[in-house]
Amino acid sequence: MSDPGKKPGGDEPASFEDLADEGGDVERMEHRQRSAPSTPGPARPGESPPSRESVSQGPGTGLYVPDRDEPLKARQSWVTPARFKRLCRGDVPFQSSIDLHGSRLAAAKRRVHEGLRGAAASGQECVRIVTGKGHHSEDGVARLREALPGWLGDPALGRTVAAFAPAQEKDGGRGAVYVLLG
Repeated sequence: MSDPGKKPGGDEPASFEDLADEGGDVERMEHRQRSAPSTPGPARPGESPPSRESVSQGPGTGLYVPDRDEPLKARQSWVTPARFKRLCRGDVPFQSSIDLHGSRLAAAKRRVHEGLRGAAASGQECVRIVTGKGHHSEDGVARLREALPGWLGDPALGRTVAAFAPAQEKDGGRGAVYVLLG
């Protein structure tokens, strides 16, 4: 009996056509690249699996996004759910604000990084970042608010950012974000 993986009378592997001739019902299968399995963090009861798309996941960061539809809400794994819930409710008072109204993206990112590092160095627990809601941008898109989760998850901030969540209406609502410092 001949080896179906070898050409008859030789050491070369058989071609698809050679195998099809010998085997009868043979279909060609397309080769597909396998993607690496994702390794999401543990999901808590009532929470969606963590999203790895919304926030930068570099060394030194481990920001967990409990709801893919809310990229402005994330926490480090070492922040307790109770402390995160307090932040989300606006129960952690902010000691300072960084107002980004009218800033261009590059300048705003610098102000966020410098402001958060300075606040952490001075022992502050929470900072409010005001991005605005995009009402005054040319096309009405809140570009600063959209870019903020990526900036807060930047590995350059290391453990400076412990968690963040949209502000309560009294503090700016969707146009502001509370940032808990580590």
